[in-house]
Amino acid sequence: MAAIEKLAPEVFKEGSYKKIIVLDLPKSRAFMHLDTVFTNIDYDKFVVYPLIFDILDEFKIYELSQDNNGKLAKKQINMALDKFLEETLGHKVQFIRCGGTDSVASAREQ
Repeated sequence: MAAIEKLAPEVFKEGSYKKIIVLDLPKSRAFMHLDTVFTNIDYDKFVVYPLIFDILDEFKIYELSQDNNGKLAKKQINMALDKFLEETLGHKVQFIRCGGTDSVASAREQ
């Protein structure tokens, strides 16, 4: 989070970004990097590692924004991930489980 908060002012300085969404993963070796469990592949589709559905309530979602004076604001979001994404993106989203229902294939694809 510290790295994101340090980088955020530079992202906002670019001019076209209004907010930064941060997903804080549970501190587990299986979920070391967000892109191994949750990847945006199209405007409305995300490939997900199926085991994250067992712990979705452990994800912390934050929204970073910047006021007119350049001060960074961080707000924790208390909403289901899919609902938050739909509200933020303005359309329905689809989670595609890597490996389908095969747990061995899911682990291999992750």
